[in-house]
Amino acid sequence: MQQTNYILEKEDEFDRLEYQSTLPKYDFKKEFMEFHAEKNQYILDAGSGSGIVSRYFAEVFPKTNFKGVDFSNDRVEKANSKAKEFNNLCFEQGDLSDLTIDDETFDACISRYVLEHIPPEKVQNVVNEIYRVLKPGARFYAVDFDGPLYNIYPQTPLMEKALRIFRDKSNVDLRVGRKMPYLLSESGFTNVTHRIETVDCQGPLMEDEKSLWPDKLDRLMEFMTMHLGSEVEAKQFKEDYIKTLDHPGVVLFYNKFTVIGEKPRLNLV
Repeated sequence: MQQTNYILEKEDEFDRLEYQSTLPKYDFKKEFMEFHAEKNQYILDAGSGSGIVSRYFAEVFPKTNFKGVDFSNDRVEKANSKAKEFNNLCFEQGDLSDLTIDDETFDACISRYVLEHIPPEKVQNVVNEIYRVLKPGARFYAVDFDGPLYNIYPQTPLMEKALRIFRDKSNVDLRVGRKMPYLLSESGFTNVTHRIETVDCQGPLMEDEKSLWPDKLDRLMEFMTMHLGSEVEAKQFKEDYIKTLDHPGVVLFYNKFTVIGEKPRLNLV
C-alpha cells in the first residue's frame, strides 16, 4: 500500500492531533464553516487523523453518515474506539491514492492538513481519487497551510540552509496551500473557490507555537538528520528555531487555504 509521507508519526500522534485541534489556529469549525450535510447523505473524511472533525459533524448531523479513511491502523483503531457511541460514524484504514471505494459513493468530502504530507508526484492522484468517489454535484472541502516552518524571520545561517534543503529535497510540501485550487481544477472540479486566512503568530498564538514546536521538531529529528546529513546539525537547527521564537522581533505567520470544488452534475439531455 502506498503511504503518505507522514513525518510526524509517533505512538502518541493520536493524542497530539486531538490536542492540536483544540488550539485557535486549528479551529475546524471555522475552517469548515461552509460545510453542511443533509439527512441520509454519505460524507468522506479523507485523512481523518484522530477523527475529531468527523466526531463533531456526526453529532451536529446525526442523520448523516460519516466515514473516515486514514493510512494509520493505530489511529483508525483509536478513532473507532473514541467514536463508539456514534452509529453514523466509522473509520477504516486506506490509501488515499488508491481508495477501495466504488465510484460516486459520497455526497461530500472533507480533508484537512493531509495534502501537505502526500509526495508531490502523488498528490494529483489523491485529488483524482477523491473526485472519483464523489457523486455528481458533491463538494470537496480541503484545508491546508502554506508556509509552516518556513515563514519565520530572523533566521540563523543554519536555519537558512536547512529550510532551503527541506524545501528543495523533501517529499513534504509545506506550500501546498497555494496549489490546491489548481489541483482541484485539474481533477475536474468546477466552481473552485478559495479563502485565505493569515495566521499571524503574535501574543497567545505565539505562545501556542512555542508549546508546539519543541515536540514537532523532536518528531522531525529523523527527517532533519537525513536531509542535513548529521544529527548534530539537526539538533542545532531545533535549538536555533526554538530560540528564534523567543526573539522580541520575530515574525512567524502561515496562510491557511480553504478550497472548495464541486464535481459537475450530469448533463442530461
